[in-house]
Amino acid sequence: RNIPSLTRLLIAYLRKGIIQTLNHQSKSLDDIVVVFHVLIQNENYKQYTFDLLRAIVLYVPPEVRCFKEVLNVVKFEAMSSHPTRLSNEILSHFFTLFVAKFGTKAFYDVFDCKSNDLAINFLLYKWIPSLLSTPPTRLEAKSHIFGLTRLLFGDRALGFDIQSEIICCAIKIILSPNFYRDALSSDGDDDYVEIRYDATYPVLHFAAMPSSDPSPDVSDATTKLAQMLRELSDERQ
Repeated sequence: RNIPSLTRLLIAYLRKGIIQTLNHQSKSLDDIVVVFHVLIQNENYKQYTFDLLRAIVLYVPPEVRCFKEVLNVVKFEAMSSHPTRLSNEILSHFFTLFVAKFGTKAFYDVFDCKSNDLAINFLLYKWIPSLLSTPPTRLEAKSHIFGLTRLLFGDRALGFDIQSEIICCAIKIILSPNFYRDALSSDGDDDYVEIRYDATYPVLHFAAMPSSDPSPDVSDATTKLAQMLRELSDERQ
């Protein structure tokens, strides 16, 4: 089976809005889950795993069965001390898009936790370390900065030490040599590229596909972060 080609076809269908034409419980959507399980079993398919997960977050409503099934796998890997099928880089990219699209409450609800412990453990020991190891660039950097900002000022109060970790991570992304502030706008060249996962190195590269910004209403994530930090500083004075 030509899994890469099938994955690209599924992503194209999702981008064109096939979900809106099918019943949300349609068995036709189960193919997404089948392909996803095939992808995560093969280390060489990391790029396609990332692409498919991105498309699922952006184009599939969370109440759809295939979304829930994929999310359960991602949740299991995120809570595992030694994930075997999804790398920390892919997990962090997934939850960045998830938080940017659905907000912090949805993020905490994924872990079914009345306290913050499980979600915060994932944030501190998997999400942030993967970003510090290899800071993202361009549109993916915008998504991460916006996602971290939403967590920083989200529905649940975070301790000062956790806030500091999030702020330091966001600043490191901004200070990265590969960071291009003028590419974080939803305008410009990013309208003509899609960011995809590189299977050889845990970084992102560009491909000639239409981009999909999970937070198009935020034109500059760095400015948003600075504004929120200023408000936080004023509150503590």
